[in-house]
Amino acid sequence: KQLVLTTEPQQLPLPAHASTKGPGSLLTAQSACPFQAFAKHRLYATELKAFSYGLPASAVGELLHGALQEFWLAVRDSSALTSNEATVLIRLDTAVTNALRKLARHYPDTVTPRFQSLEQQRLLELLTRWLELEKQRRPFTVTMTEQVLQWSWQSLQLNLRLDRVDHTANGAIVIDYKSGKVATTDWLDERPPQPQLLLYQQALQQQAVQKPTQAAQAPIAGLLYAKLNLDKLDYAGITAADEGYDKLVFTGVDGRVADWQQLQQHWQQVLQSLAQEYLDGLVVVSPQSVQSCRYCHLPALCRIDELRKQSIAPPGGPPETGP
Repeated sequence: KQLVLTTEPQQLPLPAHASTKGPGSLLTAQSACPFQAFAKHRLYATELKAFSYGLPASAVGELLHGALQEFWLAVRDSSALTSNEATVLIRLDTAVTNALRKLARHYPDTVTPRFQSLEQQRLLELLTRWLELEKQRRPFTVTMTEQVLQWSWQSLQLNLRLDRVDHTANGAIVIDYKSGKVATTDWLDERPPQPQLLLYQQALQQQAVQKPTQAAQAPIAGLLYAKLNLDKLDYAGITAADEGYDKLVFTGVDGRVADWQQLQQHWQQVLQSLAQEYLDGLVVVSPQSVQSCRYCHLPALCRIDELRKQSIAPPGGPPETGP
């Protein structure tokens, strides 16, 4: 039999008239590897869930988010946070209790009274220590918690849930809660590993134009990760001015980005470029780094291991054709 060689397409564009919706994780996948986004969000290649005991990680995250949301809806600003310690602790305890009760309704076999007691103690210790760090910041007012937003580019619409926005004398500070490890971020990266904060910032700017409100009109003055981990409680991120964390203030990058406004324009271009790649149907197997493949469940579909063995697709190397 004669061997026939074929060249697979590098692009399978979406129909021009199609309206495409997805989660914010779509651009995270696109940034990590174009084929990953194609497989997850167009082929719907889902991973078989492994059997595990206890609460899923997503439920633990929802518990933390729920407690913080209720707390800040009651406390609202840094002035109330520092004015009456006894009242603050009561409100924190109430917020944690209510979040645990809500969780127990969804996981009654796991969230037993004893589990609730232990988790109440753990969360109170974590959040009490976290609030001591919050007290060190410049004055702020919490204006958004668990806010639903949309970010759009051409026919693509991404649905987002923003953890929190604070208003300070410098403008709006976008905050994303992280209970796990936060990787070091290169804010000028053309393919950022975690573009969520950039999406939130751009979505708020779009909202300011489409639906002007007092909350949305304030200029974005910072993007912060709230590192809620007992081993390391801290803020990481970048700000336009001093918000109490001098090490996070953006001072410009010689020859690349001179000021905060240009940096935001760079983020806009990065996100639009990734979104356009997805709309154009880029399907190349081109992981941004080794980390892009570490937690990806698609190696049997993209055959990245076989390609690497043949020295065809090194991590972060030039794009290769899809399978």
